[in-house]
Amino acid sequence: MKFIQKIFYIFINLFFISIILFYLKNKIKFQTNIIDTTKTWLYYVLPSISISYICSLFLINFPFISKLLYPILKPIFNFENYKSCSIFLVSIIVGNPTTIKLITTAEKDSEISSYEANRLISFTNFISSIFIFSVLSVQIALFILIIELISAVIIANITKQNPYNHQSKSTNKSILTIYFDIINTLPNLLLSILCSMIFCSTISFIFNFEYFNIFLELTNGIILINTMENSTLKILLLIILISSNGLAIVLQSYFIIKKSSLSFTDFIKYHLVSILISVISLIITYIIYTFLSVLH
Repeated sequence: MKFIQKIFYIFINLFFISIILFYLKNKIKFQTNIIDTTKTWLYYVLPSISISYICSLFLINFPFISKLLYPILKPIFNFENYKSCSIFLVSIIVGNPTTIKLITTAEKDSEISSYEANRLISFTNFISSIFIFSVLSVQIALFILIIELISAVIIANITKQNPYNHQSKSTNKSILTIYFDIINTLPNLLLSILCSMIFCSTISFIFNFEYFNIFLELTNGIILINTMENSTLKILLLIILISSNGLAIVLQSYFIIKKSSLSFTDFIKYHLVSILISVISLIITYIIYTFLSVLH
């Protein structure tokens, strides 16, 4: 084992030394790649994540809509309490990794149980709907969102409701407290997303894996897929990518989950289930659409 560990360490050292040498040899191209990635973050990620994150904190702490919808959604998703319902509704707006952060915070503050927190991370595999609607056409974005909601309903019913009564704590914050929470957490969230994007785009650039980058980093992946002419292939790849969240977001989610008592294994397991359900839903929709077209 120690020999294998030494080999692994040598490989890691050689790999990152080679990246430094590659950078020195291709300095201009390297810088251009990082600048292009930063521009993508600036134009697409920064506005959508900032708006959605700010709105989400206020919606969770002033849960009028979630309390209104809770009696309707509880039997569909088996929510533990209205706080779970609030987080689920907000997850559609903000997406991961922000949703994971909201779930772990709620679990830490005893607003939801650990059991419910693990349930929530299994069926809140959304990407910010504000971002999706800003980069895709309304029709495609709406179609993907509907399929993602179908997947969420199925997984929510696969995972059993908490068999124990959880006494949740009410910790609704003042507007001033929410403001300071935003100031303290939003910059770190945005910078972590940027760093993940740069890391993944750099790996893709070094190895010249343009199409592999589709599944490395979500933002660039969606933009690249959206240029494809084959509409069926485009929607299929978009659904797979959005259901999986992309490697960069999965890594960000991992580091958030790692600091909590939640299960990253369950997170990955239900991500795969979500991809499967979404693809099956797309195939069924395509078959029905084809059949109706033939009839007409």
